[in-house]
Amino acid sequence: MSPRTRDGDENIPLHSAVKGGHIEVAKLLLECDSTASRAWNKRGEKALHLCSESGNEAMVQLLLDSNPMTTASGCGETALHRAAQNSHAKVCEILMRYDDSHKLGWQLCMIGIKAQIAQKDLCQHTPFVYAVKGGYADIVGLFLRGKWVSSEAKDGFKDILFHEAVRAGQCDIVQVFLDYGAPIDLKGRDGKRALHLAADSRNLEMARLLLGNGASPKIKDSIGNTPRQRSWDSQVTMLIREYEDRAASAGGKIKKVAPVKAAVAAPPEYVA
Repeated sequence: MSPRTRDGDENIPLHSAVKGGHIEVAKLLLECDSTASRAWNKRGEKALHLCSESGNEAMVQLLLDSNPMTTASGCGETALHRAAQNSHAKVCEILMRYDDSHKLGWQLCMIGIKAQIAQKDLCQHTPFVYAVKGGYADIVGLFLRGKWVSSEAKDGFKDILFHEAVRAGQCDIVQVFLDYGAPIDLKGRDGKRALHLAADSRNLEMARLLLGNGASPKIKDSIGNTPRQRSWDSQVTMLIREYEDRAASAGGKIKKVAPVKAAVAAPPEYVA
């Protein structure tokens, strides 16, 4: 059988070996035809897409050693999309470091070919979008720590990803964004800041996190509402008001202060 023999789905033997995790078979096939890693199947996938999706680090490295093009599939997906969608942080790191050391030539850039980190799928989402939306804090941190993406990045619908994490109540993701330089009062749709979104969603813990990191409760959105005026939750409203009072007593300036702690119920032995 030839290394280029195809089945009904246009898979070659290398695709099957990768899907099954048979690394020794994959090595043998690549020794016979080192360009097999560049072959597409009917779904527009290369072998690299398949092992990135499954998180097989050794297989990913084997394929990268054959110097494949890490360009997108027919639907715009790269191997990095697959790894990010499935929470494979180590595979994401391997793929990004490979692209870092194998820069695209200007000829490819001129015809619209992009590195995996910047490639958009049919939804116009980059791999980073899926890391944020999936709630994978370790992968989000990996992207931001290496400065492969901006902390002000947007998804395919032009929504700020930092704000998407706030709206979704992902406190761990929001903290990662803040740790890597996301502006706490970044202006989004309708003039809203992160604290407006926390108030809108009645998320007390998110409001506490944002206030503790210096979010301003004074900034108004496009229709003139402050976060407290947007709040539909009494606890969130009280938290913001207490923060305003503490900041005012500290000199009238809103600055980064310790977040107000929630009231703690008395222990049972002290309850009459």
